[in-house]
Amino acid sequence: TTTTPTYLPSDGSVYKCEEPGVVDDQEHCNKFWLCKEETEGSGVLESLLYRCPSGYLFSSSILRCKKEEDVTCVNKLESRDILTIQLSEEMLDSFFAKWAV
Repeated sequence: TTTTPTYLPSDGSVYKCEEPGVVDDQEHCNKFWLCKEETEGSGVLESLLYRCPSGYLFSSSILRCKKEEDVTCVNKLESRDILTIQLSEEMLDSFFAKWAV
């Protein structure tokens, strides 16, 4: 039998991660969350908010940034005060190759 690791969100996380990986941001089409272990093997997941490059939106069906004309979206105004990490177009392939499950 294999045991599935148990994960906990880190204290003070804005987004409560349940498992490592990429998750869409329910409020903004051009943003997404990366859930990753704070320390390898710790089981504690930190949540980092990322923004797709200009002209891209996050596709929840394939869990990556796509050209905005290929994604249907209704945006809400950003009301949260959260550090957001900006991705560039050049970073997309390597980022999602590393973090996509």
